[in-house]
Amino acid sequence: MASGLDRSDSILEPAVECMPRQELDAYHDEKLAELSSLSYGRAPLITKLWDEAGVRPADIRGRADFTAKVPLLTKDAIRDYRSATGAPFGGLECRGLTALDGVFTSSGTTGDATFFAEEWPRGWSPHWIGATRALYGAGIRPGDYILAGSSGMRGPQAQLAQLLGAVPIYLDVFSDGWPKVLEVIERYRPTFMNLVGISAVGLAELSRTVDIERAFSCFKVIGFAGEPLGAAMRARFASWNIELLTWSTAGDVALCFECPRHDGLHMWEDTGFFEILDVETGEPVPDGGVGELISTSLCNTIAPLVRHRTEDLVRVTRERCACGRTHARQWPLGRLGDLIMVRGVSVTPGQVWRAVESVPETEAGVFQIVKTGSRMEELRVRVGYDPAADPDLADLKRRLDAAIWAELELEPNLELITTGQLLATSATGKIKRVVNA
Repeated sequence: MASGLDRSDSILEPAVECMPRQELDAYHDEKLAELSSLSYGRAPLITKLWDEAGVRPADIRGRADFTAKVPLLTKDAIRDYRSATGAPFGGLECRGLTALDGVFTSSGTTGDATFFAEEWPRGWSPHWIGATRALYGAGIRPGDYILAGSSGMRGPQAQLAQLLGAVPIYLDVFSDGWPKVLEVIERYRPTFMNLVGISAVGLAELSRTVDIERAFSCFKVIGFAGEPLGAAMRARFASWNIELLTWSTAGDVALCFECPRHDGLHMWEDTGFFEILDVETGEPVPDGGVGELISTSLCNTIAPLVRHRTEDLVRVTRERCACGRTHARQWPLGRLGDLIMVRGVSVTPGQVWRAVESVPETEAGVFQIVKTGSRMEELRVRVGYDPAADPDLADLKRRLDAAIWAELELEPNLELITTGQLLATSATGKIKRVVNA
């Protein structure tokens, strides 16, 4: 799917981003048939799984055959194959690794980090152009400075902006700290940066001594990645006159982004084929329903994921967005492993988050659910509080108890510690919302 660089308005590639659904469906039929021939007989793990299922490339002529016949690929299967054979990409390799342009990783939230082969064809790479489209839609233009984290997780952040003529500054809030970042912001006046949970909480604490609205007046928008965004945090940034746009992953196939309409995250369907399956039956979920995201790469010819079980629980719509784009949009709801039952009541991190952020001393929304199994008799929650508020902990516990009861009708077993102590348990910049006891 070739792309022309029509940069009119806020849409970088109108012919692709606003493609009619019928044309997207035909494109998927063609690309899935191509992918089947590329993967089978070359990628050892894919070949093994297809042989066990009795599937051959000739059986796959489009979407209907692909979704009905191709077996699902799990993260454990990739990790197990990598451990057993030493294959760096878990048996997904379809070409010689001399074709590699780089390697990026998942965050490892649900286990060992997964390593992905990165390919940058000459010119505009379809694998990452989706992120560049989103940056352009957020207002990034030639000559803009952006803060580009130095981490290799999730791929080439700097190159995404350079495709637009923007200038990356290699600085990371998580590793370099806010004092250094503020100095760079004052000097270069960047227009974009990305935050994750821990750095966003740190900015809230910084607001006690720094005029955030003035210091950040240069930013057109700020991205927020790694987890759904709590309502209280979004409101806090709005009070500083900062617009937040959330980023997430489209099942490790590519990144997906919220446009300024704030109505879901765009999943670029020229880079991936996405299914939503019922977590109980495995059947397709109707448009607008909730299920597990299954992702397939359409533009990675080195080590593509094929019907990859992401373990992400999402709601998806394929209705046209008000911005004019036609690609599917998702609302991340959590991880499958985060779904737990407490005395017959279904509990998700989002529900606990809403309760925790409703209490002033814990409005940063820093908490962890302590999991002892998928079905528990007690809801154990660690909650980080703001020590500067010098709260009466017994009173704070009573108010948190009441907030969680109002949300879930469950009485929690609470452990109160300072926000800093709880954040110190994270090594990735993301706040791990569910931890094993």
